[in-house]
Amino acid sequence: MAVQAYDHPIPRPRVAARLVLRLNALAALVAGVAMLLLAGPIARAAGISDGTVLAVIGVVLLAFGSNELAVAVGRRLRRIDVRLFALTDLACVAAGVALIVARPVVLTFLERGLVAGVAGVLAWFAVAGFRAARNV
Repeated sequence: MAVQAYDHPIPRPRVAARLVLRLNALAALVAGVAMLLLAGPIARAAGISDGTVLAVIGVVLLAFGSNELAVAVGRRLRRIDVRLFALTDLACVAAGVALIVARPVVLTFLERGLVAGVAGVLAWFAVAGFRAARNV
């Protein structure tokens, strides 16, 4: 009796592109609201004299997150949209790594850990976005 081998790919779980974009938008919106509301205390804790820059970053995150959420719940989702948001996440990861590498003396251990944690989450969103874009 001969054994036949079938060439079937092993099924991998697929993450829907809309789900990735919604989760990414939710994370950006929560971070934006937190930065906007806690700009003063975060600035004092980080030793920054003015919290305006942090508030502006919060507003930018709110705009980015709301745009991403609008694309995620929109009628038509294009592959380029998913890839552009993944590229944006990748750019934020690169900026976080550059901040840790270039200014290690300025950042405390806790701040470096926080930047590394955020970069790790954004890296996951970038990879998940690129993988999900293949199925759009």
